[in-house]
Amino acid sequence: MVLVKVGRIGSTIKEYALPGGCSGNMSDVATALVAAKIKLQTDDDVLLQGVHRVDLNRSIVTGDLIIVQKRTSEKLITIKVGRVGEPLTLTKIINGATIREALVKCGKLPLGNEELWLHSPDELKGMPANNDLILKEGDVVIIEKVNTVTRVLHYLEEIIDDAGGDPCDMDLNEAAEEMVEICKKR
Repeated sequence: MVLVKVGRIGSTIKEYALPGGCSGNMSDVATALVAAKIKLQTDDDVLLQGVHRVDLNRSIVTGDLIIVQKRTSEKLITIKVGRVGEPLTLTKIINGATIREALVKCGKLPLGNEELWLHSPDELKGMPANNDLILKEGDVVIIEKVNTVTRVLHYLEEIIDDAGGDPCDMDLNEAAEEMVEICKKR
């Protein structure tokens, strides 16, 4: 059984118990909308966790929140997508689109040995990214081969920043444990 919260903007959000499919712990958005007796209009968006636009076949698990709202104006934003060693593509996407949607539009999907990095105009440095992040105006998504050294350096920078910026003030055992925790979250 899967317990999810479902609602439409302006209406009550309720919790529903859905059948769990073969594994017993997953269902899909369409099943949740049927249980909530929500009929989609052509100008509706379905949001998972209130932010990620999803299609009706998207798998859901216990604890997910599904919200239906009227589609906002389709304001376009400009972003760039590229793969190291290939030309950078400038493209316009709908405001609120995810990295996944931008990658599909540009025809640049990461391979098994590649990872995503997001460079935002309001951040000083790039950061590892996942497909579900919402893009903003001016963002740059870079696909690159997995580089363990770069990733470890990025995690160390986070730990040093959290410690007040002075690596000499850090306990190395504590830093190693913190790095393990950061890696587990990603």
